[in-house]
Amino acid sequence: MGACFLYVDSENKACLFASINGQEWHLSCTIIGTAIYKPPLSE
Repeated sequence: MGACFLYVDSENKACLFASINGQEWHLSCTIIGTAIYKPPLSE
């Protein structure tokens, strides 16, 4: 049985980990700052 979970580290990175058989495997990290929310323009 395995489990995946997402967490944010101290460097504002969203990191995806998979826990399989008691071992944690680092899958991917992404800088949160690269995804900036832009509200729709109102005329």
